[in-house]
Amino acid sequence: MHKHQNRTCNSIDISIITPFYRGNKYISGLLDILKSNVQNMTDSSVKMEYILVNDSPDTKIEYDKTLRYPFDIRCFTNKKNLGVHATRCEGIRRARGKYIVMLDQDDRLDKNWLNEQWRAVKNNDLVISNALYCQKHVNYVAYKNEEEMRSYCNKWAMCFKGNKIISPGQVLIKKNIIPKIWMKYQMKNNGADDYLLWILLFEKKCRVAYNPQTFYYHSYSVESISHRSNLMRRSEAEMAELICRYHLTNIVRRIIYRARYIKN
Repeated sequence: MHKHQNRTCNSIDISIITPFYRGNKYISGLLDILKSNVQNMTDSSVKMEYILVNDSPDTKIEYDKTLRYPFDIRCFTNKKNLGVHATRCEGIRRARGKYIVMLDQDDRLDKNWLNEQWRAVKNNDLVISNALYCQKHVNYVAYKNEEEMRSYCNKWAMCFKGNKIISPGQVLIKKNIIPKIWMKYQMKNNGADDYLLWILLFEKKCRVAYNPQTFYYHSYSVESISHRSNLMRRSEAEMAELICRYHLTNIVRRIIYRARYIKN
C-alpha cells in the first residue's frame, strides 16, 4: 500500500493536466493510454482526473464521449490564446488532486508510467522519472542512472548545465508546493516556463525522489529546429529576466542566469 494517508472516499489523488492546442488527433490516444495506466495501478484506491485546457478557442476538443474511462475528464477553454504557461496554471487552479502531472498533448507513455511514479514519490514533494527522447532518426535515454539524475537535477546544475528535465511529463508534483510566484508571473514566450518551475522548486529545497526507470517518452515535433531554437532563446531570456527582477535565486545564480540567457 502506498504511504499517502488521510484520503477521503471522494478525494482525487492525481490530476493530469494537458494544455490543448488544436490537438484532437492526439486526445483519443492519450485517453486510451491513461485508461491503461489507471487499470495497471497496484493501489486500486488511487483516484485520478484528467484536465484538458483548450488554448485554441477556435477549435473544440473532440473525443468519443460514449466511451467510459476510470477517471473524470474535465475540459475548460481559455477565452483567448494565452500560451502554455498560463494554460498550465489554469489547469493547476482547476485541479482537485493532491499531486499533479503536466502532460503535453503529443506525449507517449508506457502503460505502467503512472503506477511507477506513484510508487516512487513516497512521501517526497516530487519525483522525476527517466525518459526516452524520440527524434526522427534516433532515440536516447535522458539519464544513464540515478547518480546522473541527481547531478543534473539540482539548483546549481540548472544554471551551469541548463534544463535537463526536458518535459513536465517526467515529474509528479505535490500541488501545494508549486510556487505562487510561478503561478502569478506567467511567461509570454513558450518554452522555458517549466525550466523556471524546476529552478524555483529546487530553490525551495523540496524533497525530491528520482525514478531511473524509463516509462515516459517525449517526441519532438516536426517544426523547424532553428525556428524552435529561436523561440526557446526568447523564452529563456524572459525566464532569466524574471529571475533577476524578482530575485528568485541567490545573487550568484542570478548572475549566471543573466550571463547565460540575456544578451546585452
